[in-house]
Amino acid sequence: MDLGVESLPARDAVLREIVVFAAIHDPTPDFRARWGTDYAACAMDLWGGLLQSFRKGAALPTGNSDELLMCLSYDIAVGPYSSVPTIQTLCFHQWLLQGLRASLT
Repeated sequence: MDLGVESLPARDAVLREIVVFAAIHDPTPDFRARWGTDYAACAMDLWGGLLQSFRKGAALPTGNSDELLMCLSYDIAVGPYSSVPTIQTLCFHQWLLQGLRASLT
């Protein structure tokens, strides 16, 4: 992935800005190629693990920048089908972006 800190949304970005950023930098095709037929299970495992860390109050997410961006894209894709309030979704996305900032510096 060719992504720099300067391309990340601002720390106070709203959900729409984060969604646009994720769409532009969506790594899903790379992960589909990497994981093949295991894509759905691997994506859910990655997302579930990071979501659990967030819910437990981890300061920053673990994983490399590609994985964090994949999780962000995955959460945006499944978000409309969950009953998670928008403010919680925004907090999770901002947490993932904090991890991206840390991994890119």
